[in-house]
Amino acid sequence: MKILEFAGVPGIGKSTLCHQLQNALTQKGYTVINLQRYLPGNTFIQKVYRKYKYHMIWHAPINRKMVMTFRQLNFPVDSAHREWMERILLVNYQLHMNGVTYDYILMDEGMIQFITSLYHNRELQDPESVKPFIQALCPEYLQNTEIIYMTLNMTAVCERLKNRNRAGDRFVMEDQQQMRENLEKKRKNIEFTLNASKIPVYHLKCDNISNVLLVQDIMNHCV
Repeated sequence: MKILEFAGVPGIGKSTLCHQLQNALTQKGYTVINLQRYLPGNTFIQKVYRKYKYHMIWHAPINRKMVMTFRQLNFPVDSAHREWMERILLVNYQLHMNGVTYDYILMDEGMIQFITSLYHNRELQDPESVKPFIQALCPEYLQNTEIIYMTLNMTAVCERLKNRNRAGDRFVMEDQQQMRENLEKKRKNIEFTLNASKIPVYHLKCDNISNVLLVQDIMNHCV
């Protein structure tokens, strides 16, 4: 079993590539679950809740450290962050309980993106601000995870963001200069968090390369 967690600035194409990778892995005969945030009809959380019940996820001993870290840092949390946190807790819990039977777990936005989203436009400079979250993960999570870090020139990213028209996207509501500056901060925070986390990273350069070739690149490296 392997967790492939995508990372990269908003608009770079993490969700699209994650879905295409799922199709490619499935066609090869692997069992795959895609914990994509924006995947229509994704009922993974509801299915697990029916099996484990809500309190078992948030109050399980293996998750206690992560929940306490999350609460002690006192970040403003909206429903999207809470759902994000729940997906990570569910995976952490199931891995520890040997409850994962899939060959691959795909996350278009996992722990790395979650940490950087909490800081928004503030620049991360202290590794100690990242370590509590990473150290709260169970060993099974850390041992089986690889980050697919996607990079693309900022001009292309800004154009994609303007065209994707996702409701509530804070970057789209900014002017061009502000968008570019905040995306650059986001990129720096992601790279800072990747370095601090010590989780294995595969660098995927996306400039002028089709998604078909990008998926093949990931398959050649990870499968």
